[in-house]
Amino acid sequence: MACMVLVLPYLLNRVLSQSDYAVWVLGFQASLYVTMFGLGIHQLLNRAIAHHLALGEYEVLNRNLISALVIVASLAASAFMFVLISAQFVTQITHAQAEHNAVIEQVWRKTGGAASLGLFALFFFGCFGGQQRYEWENVYKVIISIGFIALVLSAIGLGQIITPDVLASLYFVAVIAGLFFLSWRLLVQTPLRIPSLQDWHLPTAKSYLRGMYGLSVWQIGVLMVSGFDLWIVAKVDFAAVPGYAIALSFLLFVSGSVSAMLGPCLPRFATELGKANNGQFVQIFVAYQAKLLLLLGSLCIVLISLPSQWWTDLLMESAPSFNQVFPILLLATCLRLITVLYSIAVIAANVQHRIIISPLVEGVINLVSSILLAYWFGAIGVAIGTLLGSAACVLFAAFYNISRTVSAVPITALKMMYPWKT
Repeated sequence: MACMVLVLPYLLNRVLSQSDYAVWVLGFQASLYVTMFGLGIHQLLNRAIAHHLALGEYEVLNRNLISALVIVASLAASAFMFVLISAQFVTQITHAQAEHNAVIEQVWRKTGGAASLGLFALFFFGCFGGQQRYEWENVYKVIISIGFIALVLSAIGLGQIITPDVLASLYFVAVIAGLFFLSWRLLVQTPLRIPSLQDWHLPTAKSYLRGMYGLSVWQIGVLMVSGFDLWIVAKVDFAAVPGYAIALSFLLFVSGSVSAMLGPCLPRFATELGKANNGQFVQIFVAYQAKLLLLLGSLCIVLISLPSQWWTDLLMESAPSFNQVFPILLLATCLRLITVLYSIAVIAANVQHRIIISPLVEGVINLVSSILLAYWFGAIGVAIGTLLGSAACVLFAAFYNISRTVSAVPITALKMMYPWKT
C-alpha cells in the first residue's frame, strides 16, 4: 500500500506529462468508487466468523460463508454495471481537452472493472480476519501495489510507452494476481470449509443486509466527503489535479494504515461487548484511543514541519498545488481519524443502523462547502470544504452519535476526545 501511494506518484510524475497524470487519476477514481460497493460486508463476516468459531457453531458458520459469498458476488456485479453506465458521463464533469476524454473513459472502464473483480477479496478478508489472520489481507495489498509498480517498471524497461490506458491494463493484471493468491491461501491453509451453495440460507443473508444498511449510509457519506473532490478541482482548475491527487493519495495511505492497525480491535471489541457488563471494553477502548490521539498529533507535527522544498524536489511540477492543499487535508484527515476507533466499536456492537443521519449531514456539509469555496478559492477551497466536513464528523460523533449508541457501546464523548481523563 505504501508503494502504491508513495512510490507510484513519484514514479508517474516522471514518466507521464501533467495532463496525462491528471487523466490517469481521474480515470482511476472508478476503482475508488467501486470499493464503496463493499458496504462493510467483510467486517460483518469477520465478526460472524469470530463469534461462531468461538462457540463451535460450524453449521451456522458455513451458512454465513456461502451467504456472504453470494452477497459479495452480487455487489461485484452491481459495481461492474455502475462502471459501464457511468463511463459515459464522467467526462462531462471536467474541463479536459477533447482528446483526453476518450482516454479517461478507457481508464475508468479498465480500473473500475478490475476493482469490481477485486470486491471478491472482501470475502477472503472476512474469512481471514475472523481467524485473526490479517497478514494475508496485507499480503494481498502488497501484491497489488508492488506488483503494479513492478509491471510498470518492466514495461518501461522493455521500451513500452507508458500511457494512462497502459497503466490501467497493468493494474487489472495486478488485481487478478492478488485474487489468485487469496484463493490459494484459503484452499491450503484456512480451517474453514469451502462454502457450498447447498448451505445457502436466506435468513442469514437477510441479517447481513440489515447490517449493511447502516454501513451503506456511511458509504454515501464517505462518497460525499472524498469521492467528488478531484472532480470539483478538475472543474475549477484542471492543472491542480495532479498535486491535489498526490496529497489525497498520501493521506489515503495514512488513514488506511491507521485503520489497518486498528482493524484487529473489531473482533476483540465484539468479544468484550458480548460479555456480562461489557467485560473490559471501556478500559481497552480508552487505552487504544489514547495511543491513537498521540499518533495523530505526532503525525501532524512531523508532516507539517517538513520544508516545502522537500516536496518540491520530490514532486516537481505537481508541488505548487500540493504544498497549498496538503496541510489543510492533513488536518482534515487527522480530525476524522479521531472517530475511527469509535466507529469500529459501533460495528462490533452491530448498532451501525442507529447512526444514519449524521454521515449524510457531514457529507452534505463537506460537498456543499467544497463546491462553494472552490469557485472562490480554487483547489484550496475544496480542501477547506473537506476540513469543515471533518470538523462536523467529530462534532456529530461527540454530541449526537455517542448518545444514540451508549447502551451498546458504553463510552462518553470525553473518553473519545480526551481518554486520559479518569
